[in-house]
Amino acid sequence: LPPEEVQERLAALGLSSASSIYQSVAAALAAARREGLPVLVCGSLFLVGEARALLLENAADYQSSWQ
Repeated sequence: LPPEEVQERLAALGLSSASSIYQSVAAALAAARREGLPVLVCGSLFLVGEARALLLENAADYQSSWQ
């Protein structure tokens, strides 16, 4: 599904403020880190692989922001 459609479906469930759309995985992870939010990665294995690589690359930074 396109990200806009996912947002529409979340809004229909009353979760409109629970999602944001970013142009890259790195931008999404950076925003989540700045805001201290959990991350849910949905999509292809390529997308999840990219997110995983970025998270592992910066694991110490992310872990310290969770505490």
